[in-house]
Amino acid sequence: MLLLLAGCGGNDSTDSPDPASGNTEQAAAAQTADLAQVEKETAVQLIRLLSGEEVGPGNEWSIIGIAGSSMGKEAEAQSLFMQYEESLRLAVKRADGVLDPDRPTDNAKAAIALQMIGGDPQDVEGFDLLAQQEDTETVKAQGINAEIWALNAAACCGRELKARETYIEDILGMQLEDGSITYDGQTADVDITAMAMQALAPFAGENQQIADALAAAKGWLATQQHPGGDYGNSESTSQVVMAVAALGEDPAKAEDFAKGSTLLDGLMLYRCADGFSHLHGDEMDVMATEQALCAIDSALLAAQGEKLF
Repeated sequence: MLLLLAGCGGNDSTDSPDPASGNTEQAAAAQTADLAQVEKETAVQLIRLLSGEEVGPGNEWSIIGIAGSSMGKEAEAQSLFMQYEESLRLAVKRADGVLDPDRPTDNAKAAIALQMIGGDPQDVEGFDLLAQQEDTETVKAQGINAEIWALNAAACCGRELKARETYIEDILGMQLEDGSITYDGQTADVDITAMAMQALAPFAGENQQIADALAAAKGWLATQQHPGGDYGNSESTSQVVMAVAALGEDPAKAEDFAKGSTLLDGLMLYRCADGFSHLHGDEMDVMATEQALCAIDSALLAAQGEKLF
């Protein structure tokens, strides 16, 4: 079951909570109910954190997480979304449509955030936020991470990039024999593997090579999981939860990741009174909390057969 009272100074990630007893379906249902409460509380915490701050470009993880949560339609969230869109419009206009010429991920994440709050990423003060994602030279220069986010943004916005096959080929080319996907072509990386799975997942049904690559990546991630269900830090665990959800699986029921403790148990190891920490013993970390909320959103949506973006 979820460790709802876990604190930042909790046990080391190798300490596993007791396995859920009883029927698997009943246990998963109970975990989902608990998770919905955690989602609401985490979204409220982020809303409070952003209230009174200048909300705009740079707050995409928070906006995405809040928008995908049960709090997304509440007045407080809607006020933040209006502030974000207004600030984004000003920034896009000043920058002639490109938030950072060297970081296409900025435009990609902004496109996702704007799409999720009901805006039109393809018409922001007359600029198309996805246009930069077609510039393969610029996207590839930032690395595979940018290619991943270009695919994520296009999928979220319902657009097929002309550069899609190039990015898919590049991502597949970074997969090692053990199934992991790398940033540098040599070093296995949990975060990049999980993020690449999210980007490739929409194409698994139409391409056997992609389906095989996803199966291999999933298998590798399962071997890297700690006994407590986590991956050594909150953000990595969140990304794996999102990867499994992107495959259409409920992280609460994913058999490959249920070794006495589930992925969701692992994520809850990092929960604090005011959000989520990066490492055990750390204080609340904003990025960890943002990504945890996105992961929780993804898990709840996957249980309903839906996706976050």
